[in-house]
Amino acid sequence: ESLGVFLPERVLTSRSVLKQCRRHILLPLERLTGIRSRRVAGTDEFSIDLAKRAVADCLSKSSYSANDIDLIIAANISKQDSAINYNVEPTTAVVLRKHFGLDGALAFDLGNACAGVFTAIFVVDELIRRGDIQRALVVSGEYITHLTDTAQREIEGLRDPRLACLTLGDAGICLLLEKGNSFNFIDLYTIPEHAELCVAHSAESHGAIMFTDSVGLAKAALTEVVP
Repeated sequence: ESLGVFLPERVLTSRSVLKQCRRHILLPLERLTGIRSRRVAGTDEFSIDLAKRAVADCLSKSSYSANDIDLIIAANISKQDSAINYNVEPTTAVVLRKHFGLDGALAFDLGNACAGVFTAIFVVDELIRRGDIQRALVVSGEYITHLTDTAQREIEGLRDPRLACLTLGDAGICLLLEKGNSFNFIDLYTIPEHAELCVAHSAESHGAIMFTDSVGLAKAALTEVVP
């Protein structure tokens, strides 16, 4: 019924990302990934801020008010809501419910890595079909370019598993879903035994980092999905 988006003002090109690496890396990042540039959060913008701006944009375009929302699901991976806080409780959805006065809405977070938003859409679609709810917000405020900062300090060469961190960007998105515009078909296929091929955790120096076996992911995708 409505779609809200927030993109930070700062734009960073793939060429600039490579140039800022501590070690010189000879890699055609833009040609390899198709990513010419990405948006990067400002010094005072974090996950919750991106999510709030997206929800505000979505509600401003909607014909419904806060009292009409039955459910809000937050599906972002990152929970870093300030320079020093990584929030687990209260959940992002609960924080947003209070901020926007969604007093009649259920609220919970849902995590499924890069497929989080689509998984949340799938859940909402099922609940609407069952008649449990009439309308819901699916929101994500993704602040993950701090992983890029860490990777620029630590990456050692072309085969470094932290290379995928150089492709990340920041953004907020919010969808208001209701009966009548449900999807005809949604099918999600998750293979958890390959989860170790892309893992994020604390870095060697400070901050967070992501290790990705890109070749392993491609091999797993072909092996599992084609049949």
